[in-house]
Amino acid sequence: MMRSAPNPTFEEKEQYHHYIPRFVLRAFAAQPQPSYDEPTRPVKKKKKQRKKKPAKIAAGDAEDPKGAEDDSPDEAGPSNAPKEPESRVEMEVVKDKGKPKPRRPRFDPAMDPYIKIYDLESGVLDFGKVGRSYGIPDMYKDMDHERAYHVEESLSKLESDAARIYHRIKKDHESGKYKFSITRKDRNVLRKFLFVMRYRSHKFWSKYTGTIDTYEHNDRHLLIEFLKERSITDLRQVWLLGLEVIVKTEIDADGEWLHTIGREMFPADANMYVFHMSESYMAFCEPQSPEDEFILTDNGFGIFEGPVVYDTDNLKSTGADGSSPQLKDPAFTEFHKLAPLSPRLILVLRSNFLRDGPIWEKRKKVFSEWKAWPKADSLLQDLPIKPPEVRYWLLPRKSKAVHTLEDEFSFEIYKVKTEQVYVINALMLQEAVRSITWASDEPLQRSLNAFLRNPNFMLEVSLSVFPEFTPRIALRYQKQRLLSLLDKPYPTEEVRPLEEFNKMNENLGKNPYLQPYYKFGGAPELFRYDSHQAFLLINFRSFVADHSGSAIPWRNKVNKATIKFMSTFHPRIVWFHVKIWNVTANRLRKGLEFSPVTEEDFGVLTGSGPEDLIANLVDFLPFRLLSRLMFETSLKDIHRLDSREKLTAQGVSGEKLEAQMVFQEMDMMKQFGGFGGSWSLVGTPYHFEPVNFCDPFGPDIPHELLYEYFKRDLLLRYNLRGNIEKIILGTRGTPEAYRRLSQLLWDHLYPIPENLFN
Repeated sequence: MMRSAPNPTFEEKEQYHHYIPRFVLRAFAAQPQPSYDEPTRPVKKKKKQRKKKPAKIAAGDAEDPKGAEDDSPDEAGPSNAPKEPESRVEMEVVKDKGKPKPRRPRFDPAMDPYIKIYDLESGVLDFGKVGRSYGIPDMYKDMDHERAYHVEESLSKLESDAARIYHRIKKDHESGKYKFSITRKDRNVLRKFLFVMRYRSHKFWSKYTGTIDTYEHNDRHLLIEFLKERSITDLRQVWLLGLEVIVKTEIDADGEWLHTIGREMFPADANMYVFHMSESYMAFCEPQSPEDEFILTDNGFGIFEGPVVYDTDNLKSTGADGSSPQLKDPAFTEFHKLAPLSPRLILVLRSNFLRDGPIWEKRKKVFSEWKAWPKADSLLQDLPIKPPEVRYWLLPRKSKAVHTLEDEFSFEIYKVKTEQVYVINALMLQEAVRSITWASDEPLQRSLNAFLRNPNFMLEVSLSVFPEFTPRIALRYQKQRLLSLLDKPYPTEEVRPLEEFNKMNENLGKNPYLQPYYKFGGAPELFRYDSHQAFLLINFRSFVADHSGSAIPWRNKVNKATIKFMSTFHPRIVWFHVKIWNVTANRLRKGLEFSPVTEEDFGVLTGSGPEDLIANLVDFLPFRLLSRLMFETSLKDIHRLDSREKLTAQGVSGEKLEAQMVFQEMDMMKQFGGFGGSWSLVGTPYHFEPVNFCDPFGPDIPHELLYEYFKRDLLLRYNLRGNIEKIILGTRGTPEAYRRLSQLLWDHLYPIPENLFN
């Protein structure tokens, strides 16, 4: 489609474009309407009542122009000009009645009523006019077209056709009828309009408002190709083009529209549209109880019901490189699509896979075997709906019925139980991201309570720790808060939980005990994810220890493999892990492993350990060794403390105690692996590393040979004490860095008594 260059002189007054049509919003008008004092529309004067404007008088004119009217109320003397009859314009008097006819209000309450709107961003509950709700200024404005509002004009025609069908169905429903018929043509209009409602939602509008550089959706490669093919530089044009093609392409009975859509639209969106038009059947429902009502949300016409599965074991980014952990796009199944038409009527599109019949059961079985197909049932599986009955027209000279636009679809409005209404509303509440609207408070209150209690709509811990789910946590808080606002005067007080989360993160960033964590690349927004991963590592270690058998050689290999695997995690996660590990070890040492965890147990976390020294040396130590160093120093500290207590209890003390403590570390190296003293001496004449002590798959080292290796390594460390620091730090070292490294090496990694070799 050809696009003309923007016209710099072209200007139009801003228009408010709805993404939920006004004819639907009016159905959710608040009852009763608030009694605000609306400004009245000025009474339009009749032609004879309008005063003539005074003619302009030239500077030298001495007399008033003929026929001019004296409008000055302060003029003292009478005018010489002939007077015209006074016009009474204050009010119109109805003949034969003494009362004046009231002025028309500026706003027609029937066409522009108030609706209740709960703003999920600000937390404000207030009334809003239908005319200025659920829309975006100049949403469909096309600055690259000579008629900037050509898309809006096309949409208005489709909306008018949909409104005609909607009002007919709504009128029949409100009159007590539970069956109605529409032609295939009208059914196609409704289905097309439902897709347009989804496609013009804030979600899709915002998807196409950025640039291709910031576009992160999984169809990016297709979009790049489409942009090149059509010579489009503005993503917004892809969306506007899609809207225009959908609206202007008639759904014909022969299927020619499929070729047009596939040829003109962005392929990913075209496929989505075709899928929408063909993969489901349409049905209508109303609450069985007169006390129940459906609600409306900002994305209420783009919500589907079906399992959504995130693969938390196969991430897009694990965060191992220091970046934020990130999930891949989820796998999902659209069993039902919802479209609330009024508080008492909802349109449902049910997937053909939920149809009755052998062919559909067979297809569902085939698809369920696909790895990408989420294996879960529908929450609305028991919704009592069926496909409409179709009456086909037999065309002349045709032996069997064929599809025509005049085919008649007979629908029934099905009654749904209260529990099913709650699930439908819960789906709407779960996905609402901007605003919620409803007609009556009591039904909403019951639906909100059901939503908050339903485990199907609670965020799993494995997902809640990802930074991208923080906004959803804030939104859930806002929805819960709505319960406390229903009896408050409008507008309610503003509360922004996402901003509160940000403030909490700011305070978390200032926490003195977490500064070492931040030096490893941690951040407040990563806190929940990293701490969760750290706890998972605790559970992993416990599981491995419980299932590694009793054979010592095998357990040693398992221990080495476990430490080696966990050392691949990012240092910021390992820092958390060793902190929690210290809490657990401290409770075990005190015999409190079966006692409830108290706040006192976590006092260990405030103390400084070798992991904190490593954090302060992060600029001087090889990054690949940071996690391993934290594991090894913490492991040695814990075992050292246990061994010292046991040996002291046996009466061992003094130099004998210190000597035994040193050689016990050889046994630890045999069990868990570890660094020899030469890890920091690579490239120097002092380097000595005959075997990889950390390798879990190498052959077992005989005890005598291990003793010789350990003794030689110990002597090397003893002789180079004070110099290893200089080798590691080089010219970059500061006195503070030297002090910390010395403390790490000789107090935690390789503690050697001064008189060991005397």
